[in-house]
Amino acid sequence: IEQSRKELVLLISNEQLWNGIAHGLAQAKKRRVKIGVAVTPNLSDAQLLRTFGDVRASSCDCNILIADSEKLVTASHLDADDAYAIVTSDKNMIRMSREYFDNPNCCTRS
Repeated sequence: IEQSRKELVLLISNEQLWNGIAHGLAQAKKRRVKIGVAVTPNLSDAQLLRTFGDVRASSCDCNILIADSEKLVTASHLDADDAYAIVTSDKNMIRMSREYFDNPNCCTRS
């Protein structure tokens, strides 16, 4: 998030993760980074959420961050001892994740 220059796209369902990154997102917004966020219903009233321009409702229990269409970070099993994250620059994975965010059947504008 701190290295982003142009755009951040997030699909997020974990409240603890949201609380950990919300301040960094606010700092990115101050740097004029465009931010799109899709959240599950449990986060619809999350702190700072409405300060970001493109907020959508997500039907997926996932945690994905795309930075500048160059880096993709996914986090899984965050509430368990076997939590892990995957970081990749694979263009196909980034494109597929972005298409999910842009698909109105998956992420609807609120």
